[in-house]
Amino acid sequence: MDSTLRFYNALAGDYHLIFDDWAAAGERHAKMIDALIQGKKKASPDSLKLLDCSCGIGTQTIGLAKLGYNVTASDLSPKAIRRAKREAKRFGILNAKFRVADFCELERKVKERFDVVISFDNSLPHLLTEEDLELACRNIRNILNDGGLFFASIRDYDKILGEKPSSTIPYFSDDEHGKRWVFQIWEWEERIYTLTLFIIRKTKRGAWKTSHYSTKYRAVTRAEFSEILARFGFDEIRWRLPEETGFTSQLLRPERSSYCFFIFCAICHLPS
Repeated sequence: MDSTLRFYNALAGDYHLIFDDWAAAGERHAKMIDALIQGKKKASPDSLKLLDCSCGIGTQTIGLAKLGYNVTASDLSPKAIRRAKREAKRFGILNAKFRVADFCELERKVKERFDVVISFDNSLPHLLTEEDLELACRNIRNILNDGGLFFASIRDYDKILGEKPSSTIPYFSDDEHGKRWVFQIWEWEERIYTLTLFIIRKTKRGAWKTSHYSTKYRAVTRAEFSEILARFGFDEIRWRLPEETGFTSQLLRPERSSYCFFIFCAICHLPS
């Protein structure tokens, strides 16, 4: 996880720049997640304990807290957690708790049980071995109540593995944070690829400044994810397209790339 930790520590201050409007995107994602939860549980948000186990700077956490969920947010990056706390304070969020923890140590560090666990924005594929992905799923299962829900989003690796693209389509933004281009380069070694994110910003003096951040991912198919989830006590595993959920990623909007995000829902049933 070293490259992932370095990536998110370095990116914490600039993460909002990959969005046209980071706060609006968080609210939009939260409404979509709320609809997914209510489609399964039909409970008032304040009656549910929710863990965002890859919260970053709080993109989904803050929106869900605004909707009334009792949110705990965790991430492997201390710098991302520090910024998430600042953003929560800026938005007047009082019903959220924050922890530094990666997927593979959730049960030990969080020490609570939840009705819902979420992990969005392609976070799980940072786990580069099947053993680590299995450990993460076991940890998530062990902190869910019986009948608890697990939602996550991943890229369409079924399609990506057939094509192994080398980049995403660059896109331009011009807002209160300035003019900038954002794109990614992907360098493949079998199923693992190194992603380098580029943010090219126009400075106040008119020059262009380039920042870049690198990390690794492992392309895992939906069938492989489903098999691991089922092995660790999840059932009713369902994969849903953006057309069903209304969820789009900033970097993978239809007009920017053909590689959409799938969202899966899985229900945890503990052995009696």
